[in-house]
Amino acid sequence: QPLAEAELSARAGLTLLDRVAIGNVLREQNLAAEGFARPDDAVRLGQLLAVDVFIHAEAISGEEALGVAAFETVQGIRLLDRALVGAEPDALAQALTAAVDAALAKWQAPAGEATAIALMGVRNVDLPKSRNGECEALGVLLERRLLDSPDVVVVERKRLQSLNLDREMAPNRPDGRLLAAPVLVELDVEQAGAEPGVVCCVVGRDAAVLVARVDGQVRAQAAVRV
Repeated sequence: QPLAEAELSARAGLTLLDRVAIGNVLREQNLAAEGFARPDDAVRLGQLLAVDVFIHAEAISGEEALGVAAFETVQGIRLLDRALVGAEPDALAQALTAAVDAALAKWQAPAGEATAIALMGVRNVDLPKSRNGECEALGVLLERRLLDSPDVVVVERKRLQSLNLDREMAPNRPDGRLLAAPVLVELDVEQAGAEPGVVCCVVGRDAAVLVARVDGQVRAQAAVRV
């Protein structure tokens, strides 16, 4: 991470908040840095630190990989969520810098250019209840695959409900430019007939229905066309 921080800190118009300063604020608020990879946490930390974009990066246990998530801190919209694989410091720093650049490009996108997608639910159609965890995992993988698109951001269902409540209480407040008209979708997971594996179906009023076959290793192949 230090190599990536050094490169990013040299960018014009980009200010990185020192990790020591972050730690001081967290200690003053009796908070821990662990777990700040959720939308509500990003919003809270953004308010405490007066930052626009929150990047959370941590090593993935048992793997030579780094998990990176990025949120804008006003509405808690997820800009990026990916795993960076590799052990070579220079290559990993370049990948981390590219990930930050991708997140900032979405945050800086003009109004209406980025599509906000909300996965409203994952439904286990006919699989055993013991496989509910696999179905939820497919939903997470689907969101990560969508976020690989340069013009897609994701808002979680609970966060969208909170934002809708805020909108009802303050109807004249303008919508955030990243969340003007979110696309609402659901993921149905069902058995693939006589063949091994399962079938995933992404459905939604504003999304094309797309069916994808997923094998027993729970690999998400689905995407949403909007």
